[in-house]
Amino acid sequence: MTASPPHVEAATLADGSEDASPALTGTTTIWIDGAEAIAGRYDRTALRAGNVVAGPAIVTEMDATTLVLPEHSATVDPRGNPHHPTRRCLSEETRLGNDH
Repeated sequence: MTASPPHVEAATLADGSEDASPALTGTTTIWIDGAEAIAGRYDRTALRAGNVVAGPAIVTEMDATTLVLPEHSATVDPRGNPHHPTRRCLSEETRLGNDH
């Protein structure tokens, strides 16, 4: 007798806007291309589908860290994966979620 494998649905995130600032937990200094840069720190578990994380940024979670380079951005898909690199220049205020 052969059993069929169970059907498993992947979790889907709630839809969000491009604004990833609710997931911003702070900033940190990183070293890129021979110079210091201020990077936004984002909690991956707080990101929503459609959020855009502009670099430089670090997206953290329990078992992984994602670096988004300067002048690039990562767009969160419905499964919670940050897809990058997308070259995109944003103002410092927008990048750090201070555009309100």
